[in-house]
Amino acid sequence: MVLWDVQNIQDGQLVKINFISKTSPHRQGVWLRTDKGIEISALKSEIYKSINLLEDTSPEEVIIKCHTNDGKLNVDKRKRRFISL
Repeated sequence: MVLWDVQNIQDGQLVKINFISKTSPHRQGVWLRTDKGIEISALKSEIYKSINLLEDTSPEEVIIKCHTNDGKLNVDKRKRRFISL
């Protein structure tokens, strides 16, 4: 099963991501991408093409700034295993 979503956004829009609960013994997370990149407000103002946020290593709440020409935020919420190297 693929849980892929596309949200309509504005260039420069701030988006708040909250991890509410976890129902799996495996690491859970979310992958986010825009056509121009994503900035994580709590970090230096580097723009990332895409980001992975993991529930066990991310703060409960993360605020991102979305940069976009096409007005789309891609969100992949698949229940997959994330492995740290």
